[in-house]
Amino acid sequence: MRPLIAPGTWMLVDFGARPSGNGEIVLLGLGDVIVAHRVVATVRDATGTFVVTKGDAEPYCDAPASAEDVIGVVRALRRAPGGRATTLGCAGPSARMIAHISGWSGRSARRARRLAPSLPVRLRRLARTAVLPLGRTATRLATAPLASAARVQTAVKERG
Repeated sequence: MRPLIAPGTWMLVDFGARPSGNGEIVLLGLGDVIVAHRVVATVRDATGTFVVTKGDAEPYCDAPASAEDVIGVVRALRRAPGGRATTLGCAGPSARMIAHISGWSGRSARRARRLAPSLPVRLRRLARTAVLPLGRTATRLATAPLASAARVQTAVKERG
């Protein structure tokens, strides 16, 4: 979830809550670990509601998870244990924009991976090695201004 959620960032979580839309950051179990990933799509079918999540700096989306598997929703972030909380990037228009860009980069990475076998050998190698860094870079470029704004917003609140 870098650069918005860097190592050491504290997350204020509403445990038991369900995501209300794209862009929200949720906690869910992936294998043996609990991860914080952003909801990039919601899918409803006859068996229930599923959320598609993705780490902001990850190239691919996670497998759809049942909305019931969501442990909680991240409502705010703190840069330090005693610092002020900020909601920037956790919900609202900024979070939806990040989800849109992150989802787009994930779909593009998946398409590039699917097309790679049809390319000549040299281009195939290039495509396979370039997909991961390009997907991460696109999302990091889009989220970096928000991460900086969140740090400034937090610093201003602490001084004021």
